[in-house]
Amino acid sequence: MANILGTAAGDTLNGTTGNDTISSSIGSDTIFSSAGNDLINAGYAKSASYWRYGYNDYDTVNYSNLWQAYGVANGSVRIVVDLQAGTVQKTNTAGTVLGTDTLIGVDTIVGTAGNDVVGGRNRWGDNEEFRGSAGYDLYDGRGGLDSVNYADLGSVAVNLAAGVGRKLDASGTLRGVDTLRQIELVTGTNGNDAFYAVGFGNTSPNRNSDGNGFNIYSPLGGNDTISGNGATVVNFNGAGGALNLSLAGLTTATQQARIVLGYTDDPNSTSGFAAALNTLASGVSALRGGTYNDTLVGGGRTNTNGFTTTVSGDASSERFRGNAGNDFINGATGLDRAEYNNGQAMSQGVDIRLALGLVTGDLVQVGVDTLRGIESVTGTYLDDYFNATGFTLSNAIGASANSGDGIVSAPAGEFLASQAFNEFRVTGGNDQVAGNGATRVSFASMGIEELTGTLPSVVGTFTSATSGSITYGQTDGGLGSVRFSGVYAVEGGLGNDSVVGAIGFQEFSGYYGNDTLRGGNGDDRLFGYSSSNNVPALNPSVGYTDNDWLDGGNGADFIRGDFGNDVLIGGAGQDTLEGGSGNDVFVGGTGKDTLTGGAGADVFDFDTLEEFNGITASAVDRITDFVHGVDRLDLRTLDANTATAGDDAFTTVISADATFTAAGQLQLIAGVLYGNVDADAEAEFALRLTGVTTLTMVDIVG
Repeated sequence: MANILGTAAGDTLNGTTGNDTISSSIGSDTIFSSAGNDLINAGYAKSASYWRYGYNDYDTVNYSNLWQAYGVANGSVRIVVDLQAGTVQKTNTAGTVLGTDTLIGVDTIVGTAGNDVVGGRNRWGDNEEFRGSAGYDLYDGRGGLDSVNYADLGSVAVNLAAGVGRKLDASGTLRGVDTLRQIELVTGTNGNDAFYAVGFGNTSPNRNSDGNGFNIYSPLGGNDTISGNGATVVNFNGAGGALNLSLAGLTTATQQARIVLGYTDDPNSTSGFAAALNTLASGVSALRGGTYNDTLVGGGRTNTNGFTTTVSGDASSERFRGNAGNDFINGATGLDRAEYNNGQAMSQGVDIRLALGLVTGDLVQVGVDTLRGIESVTGTYLDDYFNATGFTLSNAIGASANSGDGIVSAPAGEFLASQAFNEFRVTGGNDQVAGNGATRVSFASMGIEELTGTLPSVVGTFTSATSGSITYGQTDGGLGSVRFSGVYAVEGGLGNDSVVGAIGFQEFSGYYGNDTLRGGNGDDRLFGYSSSNNVPALNPSVGYTDNDWLDGGNGADFIRGDFGNDVLIGGAGQDTLEGGSGNDVFVGGTGKDTLTGGAGADVFDFDTLEEFNGITASAVDRITDFVHGVDRLDLRTLDANTATAGDDAFTTVISADATFTAAGQLQLIAGVLYGNVDADAEAEFALRLTGVTTLTMVDIVG
């Protein structure tokens, strides 16, 4: 038995065959477990280190030599890991438990040559890596973005959607077939690998924990074949030389082409892998370079996740991460992003001059990058400066050196200083944004490991049509802020956000969490999740909710709830309200409103006669998809009899050929609902119910 202590640096610690207590610190540590019942406390990055290092200090526990500790043949012992519970059972092939370890703060597990069973932590944003060798292993990442690393094998063939990984040694002999569940990231081998991600998403047998199709493949050496799903990232970080990478040949979702156009090996280094020039890919929409001066080029069209209105007609979206080195990044057409949230320790944030296409930052981790055809930039965990003044569309006269493809259009009667869409995505720190009038600030990239506290919430206020400030974060030292000007849109993050607009046109989207978005005076656009037309289905197993409060305020607003049980409030003006999925509540307010419930049992609330906008069928509010027996009209606060004291309820729905005889009666005629609230035979309000032929008091609340 031993008490083994690490340091604040990256340690390698070896256990004994006794019952050890092994304690490391905040460095990236590797701990070799042995026999016995061990307590392994790897720690985790706290406070500001969360934001600086990406919330993961990459601690590893290695069980690959466990067979030696027990004096048995390699493959005769295995591990059963539950990182959520923090336990590892070491068993023989008969299932006898030989020892049990307790783990704290461990991010990576290196398994045995036996048939291992490894389960990750079921927390959103909590990311682990599992590294196996031979054996028929089961890897279940549970929550977060989790990885399986096959670098120690000869070659591998992975069907990500099916959750199957076939492992071969260097001679081509089958060494095992893995089962993958909630695994999003795969690292290949130095051999010729096959990675197939077509069909991977929210409903595939191996599904994405966050409910989308995001996945990453990291090749090593060898001529690999990569079949992506349109959201696939290929990561070349760790290459031993400069890369020339291009997606331009991927002109459709299934078109296959070479993506490594050039590779220059560093003769002064023996580390890293050599990128293979015959790597073939399809369905890839993102590239990540290495530590040299790389060239990353877009122009592929493997998805439709970008802007619907572009100069080029390209509706796709691509992402690029140059990592270290002085990189040249050209997104070409479509909506393209350069990312600087690589999770590495940096001495400073990035300074982004978008119109010039110039990014400077930490000399080691960022270098000096040149951007072309890039509209969106993701910042670092430190204090960043984003300046998009002068940024134009690519077809503008005197276009900026780095120019954009996405076109922003304000509602009729509203004003934008520019139509050239651009975006700054916050990661951490206290940032400053100087937009061009068509700038969006997004917190959707702000992922965390939920080890302590709650998910960070965004709290933002516009003090004018395009200026204001935002704070966000939790009380672990990661609190951050954004001061902005020239911004028309804000996209929230993972927590319960609150954003309040001002006069003029603003666009808010809540992303995940129970958000409160208020538009203010002006023709605003509010989205519960995202302004994109490609909204994923809610994945309830992740454990989050998305029940939003969306209040357009005065003006002709467009409000969409997306998924979750939302409250949509139009306010004064001619509003369009769409619920999406979930059981939503609609309050159209005054003005001629159009209400669409979407899936779910929705409630349409009318509080005053003025909210119906009269009795002329062509001028009153319209519900486009009311379902008898499922949806309901809430008339509880509408007095059904104005001649009496108190608030009376409606009593009956009379037939279409009848005449009103008393207050409190309703009548459906040719898809229009009429209501009588006084003693005469005339209706005082009307509501269009498109396609509805039957209505009873079952459909009425009050």
